[in-house]
Amino acid sequence: MSSAENDQRIALSYYSDVLCVWAHIAQVRVDQVEAEFSAEVSIDYRFVRCLVIAPIK
Repeated sequence: MSSAENDQRIALSYYSDVLCVWAHIAQVRVDQVEAEFSAEVSIDYRFVRCLVIAPIK
């Protein structure tokens, strides 16, 4: 892929918590997007611990 083609890709930052059921549901959709549009999308996976701090808030 050339540099010009790479600049046309959509950058997607995906934040997820491995203990969250909603994040798991979203992961299924992100996997579908990646499978269908891998040439057009660049996914940056970021994992955070949201549920661990939930009782504190």
